[in-house]
Amino acid sequence: MTEQLDRLLDEVAEHGWDLNKPAAPNALARAGTWFRTRTGVALPAGHRDLLARTDGLDFNGAVLYATQDGRTTGGLFVAGLAESNERLADSGGTWIGEANGDLFGLAAGAWVVADKVSRQVFSQYEDCTALLAHVLRKYLDA
Repeated sequence: MTEQLDRLLDEVAEHGWDLNKPAAPNALARAGTWFRTRTGVALPAGHRDLLARTDGLDFNGAVLYATQDGRTTGGLFVAGLAESNERLADSGGTWIGEANGDLFGLAAGAWVVADKVSRQVFSQYEDCTALLAHVLRKYLDA
């Protein structure tokens, strides 16, 4: 994982939000296969590394999808990557998370924050790691 994302996840935990258990290697492989099939590209290293540290994340109103729908050790629901995209029924993007009416993900070959209803793009990022860093920082500071 990049140092930046690792530090941000440390901050999430320091603020009292629980990180989930790391994704199992076979769950990461399934998510990677699903992502490649859907997008034609590999699951980005930053996202893969985040999932390897915390299989999904729900904090301060932001959700980063897990490798699959499930429950945390404490029994809380964790939204899965493939299942969430299926529920969104969106062929225009592949979303890795959401918060407050926004979606985070890959749309038209760019890493973006978009409106959940209209899919209007609000901001674009250099890569998945930059998008994840933005999301983590924004919701830590909220």
